[in-house]
Amino acid sequence: MNKKYFIFLLLIISLNIYGQEKNNSDYIITILNDTIKGKIENKKIFSPQKIVLSKDNKTHKYKIKQLKEIKVSGERYVRQKSIRKTDTNYIGLFTKPLIENGNIIAYQYKKTTLLRKKNYSFVKNQLKYFADDYSGTLKFLKQKSDSSSLIKFIENYNTFKEENPKSKSFVEEKLHFKRFFNPQFAINLMGIIPGHSYLGAELGLSTNLTFSPRLSLLLARQEKGEKLELFPFSEVVVKYYFLNGNRLKKDKSTFMYSGYNISATYMHPFQWNISKAARAEIGFKFVSFNKFFIDYNIGAIYLIDRREEVRFWGALGFGYSF
Repeated sequence: MNKKYFIFLLLIISLNIYGQEKNNSDYIITILNDTIKGKIENKKIFSPQKIVLSKDNKTHKYKIKQLKEIKVSGERYVRQKSIRKTDTNYIGLFTKPLIENGNIIAYQYKKTTLLRKKNYSFVKNQLKYFADDYSGTLKFLKQKSDSSSLIKFIENYNTFKEENPKSKSFVEEKLHFKRFFNPQFAINLMGIIPGHSYLGAELGLSTNLTFSPRLSLLLARQEKGEKLELFPFSEVVVKYYFLNGNRLKKDKSTFMYSGYNISATYMHPFQWNISKAARAEIGFKFVSFNKFFIDYNIGAIYLIDRREEVRFWGALGFGYSF
């Protein structure tokens, strides 16, 4: 055989083998931890409807919810786990991991760098809450930075946390901290009923359930056409929270008891000529980092001593937890 022809044939075979190996470098990993190699045909990786994988001259399609990781052209993309603590519950977006280990991890979605501490996802400007225990945080936030300098900062912060394991950021100390005794004062602006304010304590019975004894003042009319008066009440409130502010939005967050809720309230008047009352409400409460809260709800109030008299109750409240 001609020597030149042999070398040319050998070169073609080598390129073909290299091409196959390159194609086989792509893979998918399912939520059941099965790894399947092949060539991923998708052009858009960050938010595809399905992943198309070619293997053994056949095309296979996988729904996003079946997968937790893919590798395309040498780059890994993973789906971030949701806040729910299950092995198979992932959010529907692929991200490119930048820092996978440490107190704060970083990942890229399209051109945006996102950060994560435990179950909480956040962005750069929220480092003043998530990394305020590090002396270099405020200086870093005041200067202009790109993705590479942000990654360098996170690496430095993670090293600091390893060297100072007892150091805690604001979030680690207070985010979603359920106080057993949570005294609150609120001034409420209402729709049908002109005003209601209270001073009380919200006592945590469980992660979602609270019990609140209160002293309140209600600005209302006993009958239509009568002048507005202040009526003092003692109240007992049982409230159940469905959500506890796990998701961060913009530059705000929640801690202590907050989120969507349902509640039942018994109101006992201090004056003998005022009817006892019971309220049933659905609402939402948001507690900010500075401990001020907004609490709005709608429902009905039943006047117990006035049989069959039910009135609408709508409240928008602003208060402070201390």
